[in-house]
Amino acid sequence: MHFFFWGVREYEQKNYSNAVRILSKVVALDNSNPLVFHCLGKIYYDQQKWEEAELMFTYALQYHIDAAAFEMYTDSVINSFTYPYEHRCIDNFFGSSYYNKIEDYYFAGTLYEKWNHTNEAEIYFRKIIDLDQDGIGGYLKLWQLQEKLERYVEAEKTITYYTGVNEEQGERELNEFYRRVLEKYPEDGNWNHRLGLLLYSKAQAKSKSMYLDSIVWFPKINKEIFIDLDTYARMADRNHPDKDLILYDKLSTGSPREVTLNFERHDGGGFSLPGTGNYIPLAGPVYLPRFDGIKYLSKAADILAEKNILADVNFKIGNMYVWAGSKKQAYPYYVKSLNLLPSNANARLNLVNVSKAIYKNRAALTQLNYLYDSGQINFPKRMLFAEFSIHAGQFEKADRLLTETEAYYPYILPEIADLRGRRYMLADKSKEAIQYYKNYINISTNNEQLLIDHSETFKVDGKKVKSVTYSVVDKRRIPAYSLARLYAKAGNSKEAYKWLETAVEYGFNYSFVLKYDPYMDKLRNSSKWESLMKNIVFRDYTLKTKPVTDGSN
Repeated sequence: MHFFFWGVREYEQKNYSNAVRILSKVVALDNSNPLVFHCLGKIYYDQQKWEEAELMFTYALQYHIDAAAFEMYTDSVINSFTYPYEHRCIDNFFGSSYYNKIEDYYFAGTLYEKWNHTNEAEIYFRKIIDLDQDGIGGYLKLWQLQEKLERYVEAEKTITYYTGVNEEQGERELNEFYRRVLEKYPEDGNWNHRLGLLLYSKAQAKSKSMYLDSIVWFPKINKEIFIDLDTYARMADRNHPDKDLILYDKLSTGSPREVTLNFERHDGGGFSLPGTGNYIPLAGPVYLPRFDGIKYLSKAADILAEKNILADVNFKIGNMYVWAGSKKQAYPYYVKSLNLLPSNANARLNLVNVSKAIYKNRAALTQLNYLYDSGQINFPKRMLFAEFSIHAGQFEKADRLLTETEAYYPYILPEIADLRGRRYMLADKSKEAIQYYKNYINISTNNEQLLIDHSETFKVDGKKVKSVTYSVVDKRRIPAYSLARLYAKAGNSKEAYKWLETAVEYGFNYSFVLKYDPYMDKLRNSSKWESLMKNIVFRDYTLKTKPVTDGSN
């Protein structure tokens, strides 16, 4: 014990030769000492004397004992001698020097790595994984070795295996690994594709910070901008703000209130390896899965040639643009995907969605026709197809679609009555349209799909007594103005005014429609019309700001 204490102190002062000389006395006295070979191994490791270090760590692993056995060993050594002086300090030092066996594996694996004995290094790193399957150390050392040897597929497999242990950190490491590979091989389509797919798997999640990794429309410059880290930093810089990149709170009332952005980027921290103490930085968070995912998948699409893969890549790019907040930019990628693989129903369904959102109704109708004719249409798109067919004047097709829907839908569907009312209104058949719209209203009052929660608070002497919530029909979905114009067209002014007043009561305030709707020509010259118009607060058509699209929501 005393020689061990003395030898370790010499080692800590980097008096390596003297430390070896003293610790050799420990070996002479006890050739199976569970601590001495570990310490000798560290001395040779520090001096990069790999041959000697290998031997010492081999013995250290051979003579290592578990904690309970070490405690018994320590007691037996203490009790086997009688000392003429106080020795508790040395005894405690020896007892506290116990170490975990895994440290020897880290030392051995790392010395083999430095010694270019890479096969032995891999063996020891895999032993570390077996001993500590939940820790990152063994995996990290193994994939770093494989990457150093340019065995990239094996390194990818190791990181992927660790992802099963810690998904979040594993995906971070995989993200950084792919980027390191692409620094060496930027024109490799497969690695661009793999990184793009990883980022795609994370792209639908909420952004790390509001507006980050999202496409935002800025009204001042009338432009959509994809907010990456650099742009976000400029926007958040209060000292040097870019005057063109100012965001306003879309939920604020009154004067637009500027949004204050606060965002601090974090690294991934690090990990100190047991034994060797080497500090290895860990990969940080993935901040731009959509922005970077589009970048790398686009690069892969420029390089790869296989049609099915290209169709899938373009489909995924389209999805990421949608998640980022721009259906407009998603549109051409869905088109490309379908040109490559027309049978992809998901791409076609998504193309319908974005076409409708950006008012490419003719394109949407074309895709809906294809889905219907190929038997790939679903219920929501069937209803949309009926609506678009009505607006396109294809009334017989709309009738067939709605009749087929009624045949399999298990409940009475108010929307069908609404669409049939619209169908006959556009066909200039007021009588039939009125009947279907009234049917729609009758169905609505008994249909939960058209109900919304309404809350009222009862007060006595200004104090809250009770709050009651009950369901009412959503007035926004009652076709009051449609009925008003249909009655006006049919010459029934009394009913026309009744429903027009109802529409205004429900919030109808479109001055442009009221001014130019030809169905209302017969009503406009009356005093009752003038009186009604005076009581309407008309909608302001002046475009101040366009609602901001935040892809994180």
